Amino acid sequence: MLKNLFIIALFMVAASSCDNKLSLNADYTTTPIIFGLLDPNDTIHYIKITKTFLGDGNNYDFAKVPDSSYFKQVDAKIIELNNGVKTGREWSLYDTTILNKEEGVFYYPSQKVYIFHEANLVEDYDYKLEAIFNEGAYSADATTSLVDGFEYNSNFLNQSKITFANGSGSYSNLFIRYSEAYNATGYQTRLYINYREFYSDNTSAVKQLVWSATSNNGKSESDVNPASPDASAQVSFSGEGFYQFMAASIQENENVTSRQMIDIGVVTEVGHVDLMKYISVGEPNSSLSQTTSLFTNINNGLGLFSSRVLESRTNMPLLPGSIEELCTGTYTNQLKFCSTDPSHTSKFFYCY
Repeated sequence: MLKNLFIIALFMVAASSCDNKLSLNADYTTTPIIFGLLDPNDTIHYIKITKTFLGDGNNYDFAKVPDSSYFKQVDAKIIELNNGVKTGREWSLYDTTILNKEEGVFYYPSQKVYIFHEANLVEDYDYKLEAIFNEGAYSADATTSLVDGFEYNSNFLNQSKITFANGSGSYSNLFIRYSEAYNATGYQTRLYINYREFYSDNTSAVKQLVWSATSNNGKSESDVNPASPDASAQVSFSGEGFYQFMAASIQENENVTSRQMIDIGVVTEVGHVDLMKYISVGEPNSSLSQTTSLFTNINNGLGLFSSRVLESRTNMPLLPGSIEELCTGTYTNQLKFCSTDPSHTSKFFYCY
């Protein structure tokens, strides 16, 4: 056995003596990596297309070079399908550069992405991505349905202001009701709370807090049926919890002379079944085996081509009773909030 290993070693030395650059990557195959989420509410749709790479050297160094991750030539398009049949609409993707890539192992802050413009994707149609790389050397494709039918109910759409308290220590929960969507299992609703701080040097700054709901109507992801969505789902935010959240999130600051509430925005993000599978598979593994799973719906490639929807309500102010509680209540009276509401002009917490 040792003799055989010695002979093999001699053969390797002899072979490498002809070329002192011994490559360990001779059998490496380039694989397309594609990420794209279609949102029928968007007018511009972004698809990121890169590739795997392996070089004879430090691959961390290669990762810093954008060309290591890009194909030399990309010919890609989106095809609209109705029950598997082409509708006649399709869009060629073209590349553009954006500057929002965060610092990390790979190149930043600029990155190349591929886009197409369309304001009227049809929610109950499917969309197929077809891509050919380096003049036919590689190809990949994927098909996705869209998140279909999500909408806030009429009561919430007609609600112009938000109440968390009536001003006498009694709290009121915020209920956001909506119709679930076909093809989706992930729901996340957040409140974007905007307020202004005023400082002792006569300057001011707008601040924002983000408060996430803990569940979708008490459901887990496995409880949601993407083929039979619930037309009367809801998510709630506790009235008392709002003031507790504000107290926990805002630090007392001696340089702050006062704070004023501006408004609240509501954003619900709805994730396609495949998107939620991709996220779930990518979560940290607590198993002792440490086996890493991989989810992809890209044929001849890696990544994800799927859908999501973002729905929002913006510029929703608090009702006067809720502002009064923010200014004087048990949890937040130390935060120096004052009111600009006309009904509070005679109150000690009015902003003068």
